Amino acid sequence: MFQTVANKLGLGLFMVQNDQFLWVNKSFGEIFHDELEEILLKSPIELVYPEDVHEINEFIPQFQAGEIEQCEVELRGVKKDGTIFNMSLSIKLIQFEDKPTIIGSVMDISQRKKMEMELKESKNRYKNLVENAPIGIIVHQKGIIQYANPIASKLLGASTPIELIGQPIKRFIHRQYEEIVSKRIHKVQNLGVAATPLYQRLVRLDGTAIDVETSAIPIQLNGAHAIESIFWDVTEKKKEEELIRYRAYFDTLTDLPNFHKFQLDFEEEFHRDQKLTILYIKLNGLKEIYDSYGKQAGDLVLIKVGGRLSGVMANRGLVYRMDGYRFSVVLSGEVKENELHAMVERINRTVSQPIYITNTTVEVSVQIGVVVYPQDGGEINLILHHADLAINHAKITNSLYKKYDG
Repeated sequence: MFQTVANKLGLGLFMVQNDQFLWVNKSFGEIFHDELEEILLKSPIELVYPEDVHEINEFIPQFQAGEIEQCEVELRGVKKDGTIFNMSLSIKLIQFEDKPTIIGSVMDISQRKKMEMELKESKNRYKNLVENAPIGIIVHQKGIIQYANPIASKLLGASTPIELIGQPIKRFIHRQYEEIVSKRIHKVQNLGVAATPLYQRLVRLDGTAIDVETSAIPIQLNGAHAIESIFWDVTEKKKEEELIRYRAYFDTLTDLPNFHKFQLDFEEEFHRDQKLTILYIKLNGLKEIYDSYGKQAGDLVLIKVGGRLSGVMANRGLVYRMDGYRFSVVLSGEVKENELHAMVERINRTVSQPIYITNTTVEVSVQIGVVVYPQDGGEINLILHHADLAINHAKITNSLYKKYDG
């Protein structure tokens, strides 16, 4: 039974006495690509790569002297066709028919060795990439810096990365950004999600400030959670970056804050309110306008709708264009049902008014999903998913709006 199991595992078993094979199993022959009868006629040393024979010779005298009874070693073997491969050899000294006899096992570990080599090469490539990266890279764990690349040390005013190792990461965070960064670190560390790029200010070792853009991802370091932060200097390009930032966070068509700005505000601002009401607004009929009248007409409708929403909400709520057919309105606190109903009716009445385009008029309507933060979701993807469910519910029931009910 043991031999059957060993064969299935690909474990080559053998017995050697007086430097000659007494017996080998089927798997042994398969490993060396040789017939069992031919293997039994060979010396065991013939199956070992010549340059590795010295490893065998190192412990054989110890066996003969009775100093050791068992050992394991990794070395190279030679198949019948001359192919060289990596193998793991385990041997033990016993008495068989009153004679010293070696029993052992051989396993082909070429694939494992290949994977280990590829992993090592991958780690070396990653290390070289990080060390020579043109941006600052820091790894911190439990608030303490464990690694910094040369650019990070330069940006933070250190002469070498060693000066940063062991320093608390908060030492380099400008007080203006302490709360934001603390929450971002907590999110990355506890939720295991990457932190989106953020403009902030760091404090160098000499106390001077530096404007940077930074992001972070969760990683594993020595089997425990850690954070890899990357950052680059934007001090000299602050105005240019602010313009780029505006373009990144505002819809170029309606000039409303876009989904990325919604995401940023959600992460950095919305949490300051204990409760928020979010109206997730879907436009119905816009696709048909694009199909029938073209892109220019559809874009004009979006501009008009964006302006109407901003006018309706005035200073009551923040209006965002989320994507092609969706807008959102963020209101502080939880809106009472009667006020919510009146607000939704006013939005629908205003948005649904005819829009004049190229000598004709078109109309769109809305369906609205209502969610309350944080009770309907404390994370952006979750709360927007629940808002979509509420819109679908409104569509199924042919209603103007529905609140998410779990």
